[in-house]
Amino acid sequence: MKKLFFIAAVITVIYCCRGILSSPAQEKNGETATELTAVVTTPTAASATATVVVSPAKAEASATATAPATTATTTVTTKVVKSDIVSICFADEDDIVDCICSVESFKGEAYKCGNWLVGYGQSRVRGHKVTPGTRISRDEAKAEMREYLKGVYRLLDTIKLRTPEQYIACCMIAYSTGNGGFAKSAFAKAINSGKTPEECVKVLGKGQYVGVHKRRWLEAALFTGQVKLDDIRDLDIKRLYDIEESFYLPNGVKGDFDLSEEKVQAWLDRMRA
Repeated sequence: MKKLFFIAAVITVIYCCRGILSSPAQEKNGETATELTAVVTTPTAASATATVVVSPAKAEASATATAPATTATTTVTTKVVKSDIVSICFADEDDIVDCICSVESFKGEAYKCGNWLVGYGQSRVRGHKVTPGTRISRDEAKAEMREYLKGVYRLLDTIKLRTPEQYIACCMIAYSTGNGGFAKSAFAKAINSGKTPEECVKVLGKGQYVGVHKRRWLEAALFTGQVKLDDIRDLDIKRLYDIEESFYLPNGVKGDFDLSEEKVQAWLDRMRA
C-alpha cells in the first residue's frame, strides 16, 4: 500500500508538470529549473521523498524511503526544466486573422504581384501554388490563412514576446515576409537579443516599398504598444495607405519611423476623420 500511494503521488506531479509545459504561456529559462513541492498525507506508517525532473521530452522520477514515522507523509519535489526559448504570451486567433485581413486586400481571382497570388496575398492554396485562373472565396481564404498560421505560431515559440500586441504584430509581419524571412530577420534577432521594443522596430522599414513601409509603421506602432488592438478593431485600417508617405517618413529616409506620441495621435485622428 505504501508503494501504491507513493507511485500515485509521483504520477500526479508528473501530469501536473506536463500541463505546465504544454501551455503556450512559457518563457525561456535556459537550463534553470522551477521547483514545485507537493505534500501528500497517506494513512501509512512510513514517509518517502521523491524528486521528479520533467523536461519537454521526457519525465524521470527517483525516490528514497526514510525511516518509519508515526505520521505518513509523501513529499514530492518537482523541477520543471525548460530548455527552449518560448513566447510567454499568445493572442486570440480571430484577432490575428482580423488584423492580417485589415492590411491585406482580398482578391478572389489570381493576380500577378511578382508571383501569382490570390485571396489575402496567398501564394499557395489547397496545397498547390496559385496559377492564373485560381479562384477562392473569402471564407476559404481565411481558412487557408489559419492553416498557414500554424507554422507561424511554431516559429514565434522561439521569439521572446511579452504582449498580445507584440505577438499579433509579429504574426502580421511573418505572414508578409514568410517564416524563413522572419526567422532570419534583424527584427527577430533584435527581439531575442533583449533590445527594447523601440529599438527593435528601427529595423522594420529598411528597404521596403512605399505601401509595405506604411504597413510596417502600423506593425511597429502595434509592437511598441502605441497603437492598441482596440484601435485596429475600430478603424478602417486600409485607410493607412491613403495617407501620404511623408507622414510616416518625415525625413524621407526609409526605416526612420516617427513613432512619437504626437505622431501616433495625429495618425489616429486622421484615421478617425
